[in-house]
Amino acid sequence: TGIPVADDLDTSSLETMEEDGSSEVDPHFWFNIDLYKEAMTNVFNILAEMNPDGEAVYKENLDAYFEELDELDDYVENRIDEVPSESRILITPHDAFGYLAASYDIDVHAPQGFSTDSEVSNNQIQNMADLIAERDINAIFLESTTNPDRMKRLQEIVASEGVEVEVVSGEDGTLLSDSLARRGASGDTYISMYKHNIDLIVENLK
Repeated sequence: TGIPVADDLDTSSLETMEEDGSSEVDPHFWFNIDLYKEAMTNVFNILAEMNPDGEAVYKENLDAYFEELDELDDYVENRIDEVPSESRILITPHDAFGYLAASYDIDVHAPQGFSTDSEVSNNQIQNMADLIAERDINAIFLESTTNPDRMKRLQEIVASEGVEVEVVSGEDGTLLSDSLARRGASGDTYISMYKHNIDLIVENLK
């Protein structure tokens, strides 16, 4: 199953970002668990309207799922508490984690903005390299839907300044930002995707 769209969400709760000189709505709302719950409620309402006879079952399933989401929220908070506040700096290729940052006090930086297709200037890469060196960041992260060459390039620039930074990668070692993992892999459901990302971030930043 895919991640639900944000068409019926309360737009006042959505984050905005500056992209190419204009303000755009950040579409990655599913990293805010409360907004994801709102999306699930919208799904419930549509299903109940289309099939009133199934409303009681849909509601029972929704309530059970909300309990799992509350447990997920607690899990995320507890895991992030393992990372010292000064080390909670997440650098990824494109900015898909703004809602995560706002919800759990993480500082997110991405040279590519939130479009996976945008080009990255030499100046953007250099600014990110300077940040890594200045803050002594020990890990940067690849995403499953972005070009890994940009982060490798960033690593090389940082190395030229005498600073080592690990590019977290490999099988099951990339962040899932715009899609779930393939069926049967770590992160093939919403909850396991969220835990996969948080575990990867925490284990490499703490």
